Amino acid sequence: MMIPRGPNGVRSRILRLLASQKPALWAGGLWVWILGLGCTVSSPFRGPGPAGLEPGQEVVLSLTHANLDPHLRGPFDKATRRVVQGLPGQAGFVGYSVRRRLGGADVWTMTVWRDEPALEAFLASDLHRDALRAGRPALVSGRTLRLKVTAGSLPMRWKEAEARLVRDGEPVRIPSRVGTKPRRD
Repeated sequence: MMIPRGPNGVRSRILRLLASQKPALWAGGLWVWILGLGCTVSSPFRGPGPAGLEPGQEVVLSLTHANLDPHLRGPFDKATRRVVQGLPGQAGFVGYSVRRRLGGADVWTMTVWRDEPALEAFLASDLHRDALRAGRPALVSGRTLRLKVTAGSLPMRWKEAEARLVRDGEPVRIPSRVGTKPRRD
C-alpha cells in the first residue's frame, strides 16, 4: 500500500505536524531518547523475603550479568520469564530482582537463597537447565558471582551488585558460535 504524497496525504500531514512543533522540544525529546538507551530499569525485589530468617543469618546471593546478541535474545527473554515465574516454587528461595538496559542487550539477575544446597538444587532443576538451553545461544558474554550476605542486608542495591560483579565475578564460558546464523523468532 502506497502512502499518498499529495497535499492531503498521510505523509504530508505528518510532516506538517512535525514542522509545527518547536524545534527545541524535538531536540530535547531526541536527547531524552538517546540518553534513555543507557539507562537501566530494575524490578523490585520480590519473593518471600527474609521473613523467618534472623537478621544476622547468612544467605546466598547469586548475581549474573548477560550481554546478549539482540538478534537471538527472544528465546533468552522468554526463558528468563519462565524462570522468574517458577522461582516461588523452588525450595529455599528468598527473593529476586531482574535488571536490564533500556534499548540495550544487557540483563542482570539477583537471586537470594536460604543456603548453598537450595541454590544448587535450583541450578540442577529442569527449570534452570531448560532456560540455559534456550537462552545460551544469545549469550555474547557474561559474569556470575555467588556471595554470602546477612538476611538483614537484603536487598542488595544494584549499584553495589554491579560493582561486585565487575570486580569479583567469574566470566561465563560461551560455546563456540562459529557458523551460527541468527534465528528469527
